[in-house]
Amino acid sequence: MLKIYAGTFLFCLQSFFVYAQNYKFTWEGAMTGIKAVWKEDDTSNTYVIPDQDVAVKVSIIDPFKQNTTNTNLSEYGDCTKTNSFYGSGNLAFQITSEASGQPVCLKFEFDKAIYLRNFKIYDIDLKQNISYQPSSFQDSIMLVAKRNGVDIPLTIDHMSESHIYTIYGQAVKADFIAGVNNDLNYNDVRAAISVSSAAPLTEFALYFSNGSEDDGMSNSQALKIPGFDFEVFQSPLPVKISDLNIEKMPNESYWLEWTANSEINNDIYTISTSSDGINFTKFGVLKSLNLSNHRYSFDLGQILNQHLYVKLEQTDFDGTTQVLGIVDVKSKSAGKLATLKSTVVTNQLYLNVSDTGEDIIRWEIYDMQGRSITVGSITSGDKEINTQTLNSGSYILKVSIAYASESFKFIKY
Repeated sequence: MLKIYAGTFLFCLQSFFVYAQNYKFTWEGAMTGIKAVWKEDDTSNTYVIPDQDVAVKVSIIDPFKQNTTNTNLSEYGDCTKTNSFYGSGNLAFQITSEASGQPVCLKFEFDKAIYLRNFKIYDIDLKQNISYQPSSFQDSIMLVAKRNGVDIPLTIDHMSESHIYTIYGQAVKADFIAGVNNDLNYNDVRAAISVSSAAPLTEFALYFSNGSEDDGMSNSQALKIPGFDFEVFQSPLPVKISDLNIEKMPNESYWLEWTANSEINNDIYTISTSSDGINFTKFGVLKSLNLSNHRYSFDLGQILNQHLYVKLEQTDFDGTTQVLGIVDVKSKSAGKLATLKSTVVTNQLYLNVSDTGEDIIRWEIYDMQGRSITVGSITSGDKEINTQTLNSGSYILKVSIAYASESFKFIKY
């Protein structure tokens, strides 16, 4: 069969390392950064990191409207309350409730996948009034992260070994001890956690409510949330391929073939053709299997054009498309490079080599495990290759020129 290699790639796919870019999200009153703030009755705002193309959408799902009202304005006269409770540059995230399990949600959505770094939450404590049981303020939070709808685990670390809360998976609740008031100063690290992610995420949400042991009579619980760091990563290419080529089959049809070394969230491959290498027409689509080291083949049929370009593209599930390569099918490749006079040989292999116009015509013999046994070069015409040193068995002869090759199976007796 005739194999046309992608040595005339117009595009070259190269692997590259992931690199990190560090950014900081800040609240009103901070010296630098976004300085995020809400006006009255806001439920969401989108902020763009200064001088960077990274957008962060921040939303509050606040059924009791504790965080965006005008009843307790900050020093700046807005409703964020970043300064009234916890000082400049820190968000006071508040709730009120009538029973346990009535959360308010603070949600961050990123337009690029990010790694969360050092998201700190302070003031996870319990204030207990002994005049009635069991308590009046018991902070309870749940943390949820996703990437394109898929849950991403978070790492929650104590900021002090002597802490007054318990971590339950992705949730944290202030400890309840009957008769003990664990109301700490909002800067006390014993009531603080640090949250990070080992995998990239596009969405991060904090659900804040009073705990299961709270009496439900609290009306002003709050968490201190400072600015936080995150890293935007340039992800590796979703698809890496090698050995893109066109195979000519015995029935004169052509197949586009390639090996997908890795596939991540790949939806489809698109094959297009062109007579000039510039204007391409969609020829067909192949569904991706999202496997590693998988060999793909696509039937192009018979190629009648004297010069044809075949382009391979891949498209992610989110619609992002990239060109993987273009193969230039030359008209010279339409004919056979050589013809075996017999597929059964003893001491000599006889063949006829076509006049390709090439100065170098290379031959190589492989065993059936793909190991090279012997190699040489020939010219056009009737030729002989000495096979006397070969052991009895089956072999592959490969005849190749600069842009094409052809392989033959023969048996040595």
